[in-house]
Amino acid sequence: MARRAAGWGFVAVMVAIGAFSALGSTRVFAAYVVLLASAIAFHALYSCRRCSNTACSFNPASRDCIYGSARRPDGSSAPDSYSDLNAAVAGVPLVAVLALGFYGTYLWSIPVAIGVGVFTAGTFLLYTSVTCRYCTNECPNNRNAVYRAWKKQAG
Repeated sequence: MARRAAGWGFVAVMVAIGAFSALGSTRVFAAYVVLLASAIAFHALYSCRRCSNTACSFNPASRDCIYGSARRPDGSSAPDSYSDLNAAVAGVPLVAVLALGFYGTYLWSIPVAIGVGVFTAGTFLLYTSVTCRYCTNECPNNRNAVYRAWKKQAG
């Protein structure tokens, strides 16, 4: 339940930032939409297709996937394997685009930008607490001790 909430929270953040940046600057909004679509496509093609992290609410193999039911017939979220997928490479473009959207939101209303920032921080904290603890990818936020031991042993 918390994973789905975090996933939908990120979707809400992207939509809210887009809507508020449209009110702040149509040029920033246009750039935000184009760059967000590109970043999501890159993320989906680079990460999501190869990701083994079934704790992620965006992974279709997860029982908590926001897109619908899991591909796993048993409904478990246990990983089949660990990967060396560099999740930071996939996340950085998304963060950069969100920063652009925050700028557009800031142009419209500083209090709204602060509110959206607080909501984004809360969503990020929820996501990292329920996903990063079980992550199976190489990422600076990975808090999975079993993965870290595997990574150290794998070299």
